[in-house]
Amino acid sequence: MNSIAIAVFAGILVVGAAGFLIIRYKVRQFSNELLGTPDIIEGFRNIEEDTANRPKSINAMTSIYLPKIRRDFPEFNYDEMKSRAENVLRSYIRALNEMDASCLVEGSPELYEKLREKIDSLRDAIYSETYEEVTIHRTEISNYRQAAGRCIVTFQSSVQYYYSKIRETGELLDGSPTAYTQSRYDLDLIYIQDRDRVENETDGALGANCPNCGAPLKGLGDKVCRYCGTPLKEVNIYVWYFSDVRESV
Repeated sequence: MNSIAIAVFAGILVVGAAGFLIIRYKVRQFSNELLGTPDIIEGFRNIEEDTANRPKSINAMTSIYLPKIRRDFPEFNYDEMKSRAENVLRSYIRALNEMDASCLVEGSPELYEKLREKIDSLRDAIYSETYEEVTIHRTEISNYRQAAGRCIVTFQSSVQYYYSKIRETGELLDGSPTAYTQSRYDLDLIYIQDRDRVENETDGALGANCPNCGAPLKGLGDKVCRYCGTPLKEVNIYVWYFSDVRESV
């Protein structure tokens, strides 16, 4: 009886081992066909690395919207505006990294205020965020619209950086100091088209900057900068300026 039990048990082991080998073979075959390697763990690791290093796609509509913009504004210099957008984006991320809104190179009072509020919220949080080795892969116009006396050109940029969200205790909550994070950002560039409609607004979105220190001017009638005292010429309302920067999902 014992010998029969042993034989049955041995048979079960053989069948189980054979089944395991067949399953392992199928898994390795599937992994090799789908992931390019028989090691499924290595395959998923390769996917993670590829995702971390592949730039985000963006809504590239420059060829559609740029002719429309130039019909409305023949003097619109796309290369200059694109360069300004990327400079604003770099400085915006640097401001978050250094927790200092003055790093923002240009923008409306509304944008400065949004940035200050975001930095204040980070200071109040129980974690810190860092952005290192920022690279902008590509920037294109993604939208163009007219509303409330304004013309708004939206640029979209594909960006990569080392991002880390770290708790006060040192625990990593999100991101990685050794793997890139890929993201997209939208930047709104605004032109004031209807002076009367804009002057009647109270949302603080209209603005310009001091040519000396770069601080936002609080009112169109300012004769001197309230921050550095530099005398100001009359502000030209018919200019392009950035009013918003936001990460796009």
